[in-house]
Amino acid sequence: AACEADGDIVVFITQDVIIRDNRWLEKLVAPIVGGEAEACFSRQLCENSSIEKYIREKNYPAESRVVTKNDIKALGLGTFFFSDVSSAMERKMFLELNGYDRKDLITNEDMYICHKLITNGYRVKYCADSVVVHSHTFTFMQLLRRYFDTGVFMKQNEYFLQYGANKSGLGLLKYVLKRAFEEKNLRVALTAIPNFAARFIGMALGKRYNVLSRKVNIFLASNKSYWLSQDC
Repeated sequence: AACEADGDIVVFITQDVIIRDNRWLEKLVAPIVGGEAEACFSRQLCENSSIEKYIREKNYPAESRVVTKNDIKALGLGTFFFSDVSSAMERKMFLELNGYDRKDLITNEDMYICHKLITNGYRVKYCADSVVVHSHTFTFMQLLRRYFDTGVFMKQNEYFLQYGANKSGLGLLKYVLKRAFEEKNLRVALTAIPNFAARFIGMALGKRYNVLSRKVNIFLASNKSYWLSQDC
């Protein structure tokens, strides 16, 4: 659909966001129109009191930033943090890079294309003033399955490993616990460690998908249609 669009800018947005600011789109595309960046993504807020609220706070801060190839050494894997929950990019650039290369990606297609953008010398801006609400509440099993998919993606795209292990997980856990205690959110404080454990286990299993049976992979996957569409 993006390849067949005829506008100068392509906007990607998922079906589960809530838009409260009628200038959301204007603020999202302004850096592209103004020549500041070739791709942008919005800030995401969570309106429930789950652990996702604090994770959104950490991952989507109040300050905007522009990331380029020059930031890889300092940011490592974090250089390619990008979310197509609400994003925009130059259509001409998208076509020149062949989009997602028509690959059947199980998940993390936003990280995949961000890597292509950055390594080809383009600029990606996080637009903190373009805000959408994106709230979720996951069970431990849902988290394990989501991170299983991420582990599969990382195994299938091992070139990401050259940027070093992403050590942000521990820092994120510390932030979540700190904020939960500050707000006396006992439920989050008590479930934070098993919550992160489910993510870790899911990721570890996903990275070993190739030694698991197809039946097990289907059971563990969040995106089951990916495996059902495979020939073997």
